[in-house]
Amino acid sequence: MELLGYKNREIEVSRYHRMVHPDDQPFLYDSELQMYRYLEGRDDKMDYKLVYDYRVRATDGSYIRFLHQMAIFACDRDRHAWLMLVISDVLQQYPEELHPRRVLLNTKTQKVCLFDKEQELVTSREKEIVRLISQGLDSNQIADRLCISIHTVNNHRQNILAKTQTRHIAQAMYYLRCIGLL
Repeated sequence: MELLGYKNREIEVSRYHRMVHPDDQPFLYDSELQMYRYLEGRDDKMDYKLVYDYRVRATDGSYIRFLHQMAIFACDRDRHAWLMLVISDVLQQYPEELHPRRVLLNTKTQKVCLFDKEQELVTSREKEIVRLISQGLDSNQIADRLCISIHTVNNHRQNILAKTQTRHIAQAMYYLRCIGLL
């Protein structure tokens, strides 16, 4: 809470939720409800984690973006979740005006569930390209190493940005690392 400018004891949960950007509140609640609905009655519910981001108001009136990850940690005999693990991270590189994102990630298959079907957020080739970028290679070097055209590399880069809803490749790499896909 100090990051937001508040003293640790100043914030309780209900007040914290009121500090969430008004445009993000419905998104935040809908994301969690959709996760619960999707996982209801499933035996593999502990294989999923919900990942979404939202903005929280600081004392100076600005908004800071948080990446929130929720996973069911334990279930009772009737397969009802009774213990959740929640991790929040600051996404400092993300501009305030970007729309929030959400995915339900199957941690075993690394596929993303968009609450109606499962698919890969990024393909294995796109992950390979992001890894090579993170090693400092440029598009020409990646094209040479993978024996593909530079046009194909640049198409993959654009697809990665679109799929992660980020503006540049450093944001995409950070986001993919945070959610466990890199």
